[in-house]
Amino acid sequence: MSRPNSTPWQRSKYLVNLLLLVLPLYYFWQSMNPVAQPPLAQKTLGSLTATPVPLDELGPYLHDDIYVKDFRVDFCEGCISRIRQAYLVAGPAPENFPAEGDGILHGSVHALHVHAAFPEETREEDRLWLMVETWDGERLQASWPLDFL
Repeated sequence: MSRPNSTPWQRSKYLVNLLLLVLPLYYFWQSMNPVAQPPLAQKTLGSLTATPVPLDELGPYLHDDIYVKDFRVDFCEGCISRIRQAYLVAGPAPENFPAEGDGILHGSVHALHVHAAFPEETREEDRLWLMVETWDGERLQASWPLDFL
């Protein structure tokens, strides 16, 4: 019985298999260690302070027929328990709280997460608006420019 001839494929198939085993580990490590984005400026809303942090450097993406961008909103210690509801939206100044659930903050007492609704085309006068209602019925607003996009 003769020995098969060594072809380039025969010599490199072990390296290809090794690559197939290593790539999922690399992508898993990348997903577990995301690159942190710089927070936006801290703003004061009455007795509360809020700091929105974009979760990625990408722009708004289409989700359920609306454009959204993901944020984490950090409030001062003990502030989350005083908040009844809060919304984060981008665009012109809102006159009242949104009727639908787009942009509502959700999460735990440690940090709140939001899928902030964005207009299809952002204009120069558009801003990122945080609207908070406390348990006392007080409605507070703060805004940030959209220059981080």
